[in-house]
Amino acid sequence: MVLISFGGPLEEAIRVFETEYRSYSYLMKVNHDDTEDIDMVIRYYYLKPGFVRMEMVKPFRGALLTYDPETGRAYLRPFRRLRGFVLDLDPGSRLIRGPSNHRVDESDVLTLLYTVRDLLSKGSQRVEEKEGTVLIEVVGEEGHKVRGNIARFVIKLSKETLFPTYAASFDEDGDLIEEVFFEEVVINPDLSPEFFRIKRR
Repeated sequence: MVLISFGGPLEEAIRVFETEYRSYSYLMKVNHDDTEDIDMVIRYYYLKPGFVRMEMVKPFRGALLTYDPETGRAYLRPFRRLRGFVLDLDPGSRLIRGPSNHRVDESDVLTLLYTVRDLLSKGSQRVEEKEGTVLIEVVGEEGHKVRGNIARFVIKLSKETLFPTYAASFDEDGDLIEEVFFEEVVINPDLSPEFFRIKRR
């Protein structure tokens, strides 16, 4: 186990996502309480410079949410069978914010890594390598928090790819805000901007 105050695998992961990973997809499983039940399952796709596609599996199976960085707008098709019914929304709309208040245009992995680094800027980190992963725990010091109430992060990165396998955020009382499991990860798949655009009939 290595104890360091800044840099290391977190900075290397940020470098890789900034320079080497153009696109990726994964199955996102999200939990918002201390139970083992999964609250949300989403098939997530990302393409630089910021295209996002989120296919809802649980709840609201069949709903589709996309973000187009060229228009700066989010598009929601809430019903799979009504393909022509698409809502044009501001990405900050409360209608499409998650339980932890995340925005669709700030849902990518690099934004997550930046947020962890922001907490580390006035905090400390513990790094542990184990069984093919790198565990990073970051704790804000002297009341430092990010994104409103996040005071501690735990994130696991694959040692081979530095792609997250798990991330969890906690408030200053130690209560879980959100945990995310990253499964079925595909790095640099062949995606085009058209894949992220919901066609109107």
